[in-house]
Order: sequence, then structure tokens, then C-alpha cells
Amino acid sequence: MRSQLVMWLGLAACASAPRATAPTDRRDDAAIRDLVVRFERGVASGDEAELNALWLYPEIPFRYREAATGKVVDAGTGAAFAHDVAGANPKWDERMTGLAIGARDGLATLEASYQFLDGGHVTNHGREIWLLAKTETGWKIAAVAWSVTLDP
Repeated sequence: MRSQLVMWLGLAACASAPRATAPTDRRDDAAIRDLVVRFERGVASGDEAELNALWLYPEIPFRYREAATGKVVDAGTGAAFAHDVAGANPKWDERMTGLAIGARDGLATLEASYQFLDGGHVTNHGREIWLLAKTETGWKIAAVAWSVTLDP
């Protein structure tokens, strides 16, 4: 009975966790985790230049899906997000946890849970996914998609 429970828990974990087809190189993993830290720091400080330095191109797509309605929304570009962050008053903050990274052949995915805060109060949370590309200057974010569940 215990072995069946362990097997089912293992299968459930495998089904819910994103998986790379090959192990992610530790250096790539560390560099992508550093990119997340830089992103969080850029949002918290309202540093438009710091955020824009993370994008592959200024016009990378930002899209979200409203969890309650299923509506997919074009939220603009990376550059537009960075500009909005810089002008936010009170300051915004984003916290990402449970990072899962899969990198191979110069492309990577990052999946995480997030909480978005406005003036220190959580306004929404959900799942965030980044598509990344490795360039001669390091990993860059090529696209961002996330789900939105509004918090009261």
C-alpha cells in the first residue's frame, strides 16, 4: 500500500512539474536565477534601465490570462512594462517562488509562482512563465506570460 502511494505521489509530481529534455547546466541555472533576482530588484526599485537590460528586444510580448474568466490579455511589451514600473506610485514589487528552469541549446523556460504587490499589498498572484534566449552577453527574456488571480 505504501509503495503504491509513493508511486502515485511520484507520478503526480512528475505530471505537475515542468521537465527539461536534458539536465540544465548548473552555470545556466545560476545565471537564470540571477536574472530573476535582477528582475525582482528592478521592479522593487522602479529601475526602468535595469529592467530593459533584461529583455532580448524592447518589444518582447507580455501576455496574461485571467484565471477567473479565461480571457487572454495583451499587456504590451517589456519596454512598456519597464516604463510603467518606473512611474508606479506607490512602488510595485514582484516575488517569484518555486522556480523550475529547463535550458538546452541556448533556449530556456522558467516557470514560477508569483505574487504582485502594489504599495506593499498583494494585488494578484498566479503562475509566470518566461521564454529565454542565451546571447553573447548572457541570458535574456524573450517573452513573458502569466496567469492572474486577483486578491481582495
